[in-house]
Amino acid sequence: MLGDHALPEQEIHAVFPSPKLVPSKVSSFVAFLQGRFDEGWWAG
Repeated sequence: MLGDHALPEQEIHAVFPSPKLVPSKVSSFVAFLQGRFDEGWWAG
């Protein structure tokens, strides 16, 4: 019944002050998210 409906497109942003200051947990999570979405989704 809901197969004809789609969610609106949304953006995901990961914002941090400097790549040098990003904890490894955050980098791992961002890498995880990149792997869960279609290839190239982050290229805009």
